[in-house]
Amino acid sequence: IALGGPKVDFTATPEADGVAAGGKIRALFSFTLAEGWHVNANKPLEDFLIPTELTLDADPDVTVAGAVYPEAKTFKTKFQEQPLAVYSEKFNIGLILDVAPTAAPGTKTLKGKLKYQACNDEQCSPPKKVPVELSFQVLQAGQAAKPNDTAAFGSLKWDAAAASAPAAPTSAPSPEAA
Repeated sequence: IALGGPKVDFTATPEADGVAAGGKIRALFSFTLAEGWHVNANKPLEDFLIPTELTLDADPDVTVAGAVYPEAKTFKTKFQEQPLAVYSEKFNIGLILDVAPTAAPGTKTLKGKLKYQACNDEQCSPPKKVPVELSFQVLQAGQAAKPNDTAAFGSLKWDAAAASAPAAPTSAPSPEAA
């Protein structure tokens, strides 16, 4: 097993192909780890553990209005006495995005990163940050958005995002944010 840990694959899906300026759009980031690996939850059970955190780079037209992390699973490793709160090999993180009323029509591409530390039953890899990207259209006035296949959006509790709006305009919320 490489000390660098598993490769993390992701897809980013907006709930529709576009959104009007001044509107909101939800986005689902789906992550896949190699079999047997997990990452710490966004709210780990121990202070010294590195939380999984999805953030977007600052953008003048888009702010993160809320983030939804999956429910953590409890996991016990051979090398850790206390159980861990983790996300297993496949997990989703959702973001609710506010688009500024002044956003110009056209393609909007947001970049960011997933910060995590992957572990398996025997070891943890060093913490990593992997780049993520999401694209959607800012629509012209009167243009209708077409919904994407949003079946996977049901895997998250979106109502929880409203209560977790971030203080910083573009970072996904996390009580451990540094």
